[in-house]
Amino acid sequence: MRKPGSRRALLFPADLRLSGVSRAASGKPGFGGLEKEGNILVASFVPIQPLAPYLLSILGGSKKIMKKISLILAITFGAVFFATSQTNGGQAKKSQLDGAWELVSGQQLPKGARDIKIISGGHFIFAAYDTEKGELLYTAGGTYILNGSTYTEHLDFGDKVSAGIVGKDQQFTVKIDGDTFIQSGTLSNGKALLETWKRIN
Repeated sequence: MRKPGSRRALLFPADLRLSGVSRAASGKPGFGGLEKEGNILVASFVPIQPLAPYLLSILGGSKKIMKKISLILAITFGAVFFATSQTNGGQAKKSQLDGAWELVSGQQLPKGARDIKIISGGHFIFAAYDTEKGELLYTAGGTYILNGSTYTEHLDFGDKVSAGIVGKDQQFTVKIDGDTFIQSGTLSNGKALLETWKRIN
C-alpha cells in the first residue's frame, strides 16, 4: 500500500495521447511520464535512440562483436569470482595458491599472447588473450580444493578448448617454490598437463 502523501509516477508509450499529452514534436521514440503534484499533472518526455545502432557503435561493428563480448565475459567472470571471494573472505581459508599468476610454460601460445590465472577464495579462472589485438583465445574457471600437494579443480564453465571436461573434477599435483608453482597431472579426457606459473602480484 502506498504511503499517504507519496507521489506516484506513471510511464506510458510516447505515442499514446493521455490527458492532452502526446509524443514529442520531433517524432522520436521514447517514453513519457505523468507525475501528480497536488492537483497538477506534470508531463515529461525522454527520447531513446534505437538500440541496435547504439550497441554497434559501442562494440565497433558486427564483425567484432562476438570477440569483444567473449573478452568482456571473461573479465566479468573474473570480477565476480574476486568479489565473491572477498565477500566470503571470513569463510574461505586463504591458500598458498591465492593470487594472480602468469603461465610461463606448458601451453603453446601465439606470439604476444598471455595466459593469466586468478586463484582466490576457493575459486579460479584463467584466460589467454592476444595482447596486441585484445582478443580472447580461451578461458575457463570454477572451484578448487588444495589438500597438501593435491590440487583438484572443478570446471564450472569453459569454451570449446575445455569441451568434455566442464563439470568434471581435474586432479593434479602441485609443487610450490616461492613465486612459482608447477601443476602436473592428467585431465579427465586423458590429456597430460604440465604447466609452470609465475606469481605476478
